[in-house]
Amino acid sequence: RFIEIKQLIASYAADKPGAKADTAARAAADSSSAVDDELLELITAAYSESKRDDEGYALLQQVGQIAGNRSSFDVRNYGFKRLSDLFASLGNFKLERRADGQVYVKRLR
Repeated sequence: RFIEIKQLIASYAADKPGAKADTAARAAADSSSAVDDELLELITAAYSESKRDDEGYALLQQVGQIAGNRSSFDVRNYGFKRLSDLFASLGNFKLERRADGQVYVKRLR
């Protein structure tokens, strides 16, 4: 079980009477700050190792599996619920949901 101390503190502060903090904005800021250089390197390396189509898109599931095999990677440790949420928060990658229902990711920079 994972317990995010930052989220506990933020939710406690939001529950206090008179607190007008925008918890959604704070959570988004915390999530973006959770993506550090080490995580970005891990994700980029996993993307590079994955099989890509002619347009440069890789299956998101495969990228996550490769990242998980290289370390104890779990998106919940970084404040995200799903792997697609993590990639959506990054400016370096583009997500695409195709007709087969699968999510694909492409590196932009």
